[in-house]
Amino acid sequence: MAQYGNLNHVAAFVAVVAEGSFSGAARRLRISKSAASEHVRKLEDALGVRVIERNNRQIRLTQAGQQFHPFALEMLGSWEAGCTVARTLQGSPRGELRLTAPVCLGSEIIAPIVVRFAERYPEVIVDLRVTDHVLSFATEPVDVAIRPGPLADSALISRRVGTGRLVLVGTPGLLERWGPIRTPEPLDKWPAVIHSGLSAGWELFGPDDAHPVRVHPRVAARATNEVGVRALLLAGAGFALVPEYTVVGALATGAVVECLPGWSGERFSIYALYAPQRPTPPRISLFIDMLADQFPGGS
Repeated sequence: MAQYGNLNHVAAFVAVVAEGSFSGAARRLRISKSAASEHVRKLEDALGVRVIERNNRQIRLTQAGQQFHPFALEMLGSWEAGCTVARTLQGSPRGELRLTAPVCLGSEIIAPIVVRFAERYPEVIVDLRVTDHVLSFATEPVDVAIRPGPLADSALISRRVGTGRLVLVGTPGLLERWGPIRTPEPLDKWPAVIHSGLSAGWELFGPDDAHPVRVHPRVAARATNEVGVRALLLAGAGFALVPEYTVVGALATGAVVECLPGWSGERFSIYALYAPQRPTPPRISLFIDMLADQFPGGS
């Protein structure tokens, strides 16, 4: 294999370009000016071509130097990234992990997983922002966003970590007054709580999961977000077809019950999104791994 110098030669070349002089590169690298010049000369000897034109007043990249410079930056970046990974593997992940999730998903599902993650990796500080506003990675300090699909196209990396479904639920007292039922058709007369941004029509899939049945319940109340729909539901304002994660606690305590066992609304995927970076910090990759492992219906 041909020998093309070493990283010290490449680092000196990059520093000279960045500082605009050999003396500036020497200060940056904490070496002598003659040592910086010698590193660049050895790089040129190894490449067999001059990369910098020198005179008493300024330096100028040759055509070869201009073409080589982006590769030199990439080489140094890869080296630094590899060093970061190697050092991280010697110890536990640390630093701040900034998460965002919708309010109900974040409080009902993500928060308990965050607790277990923090117990396993005590040197990671988790900042969980629960909001129904979609935070921008470009303008907000976000490492991982957990969002239900479908997703809009973006440059973010997405990993499917779980699945969700819409469930038809109501309070036990409301169900006693209006039910029980075995098929969706009577729902057309039932009072419903709906999300203000959605239609009043419900599609329900039976045990065979083949052909949905569409019903149009009587709208009794509306709310602008999942938290409001859940509050009206728990207050007995009507029945609701909601993501199961919004009522997982209420189902566990019996505050609400499924009204039509064996039937549910559409299923959807839950994703973890993060910005591409090389390498991915271990605190991010380890959290997403735990999320996928412990999320109901995780992949």
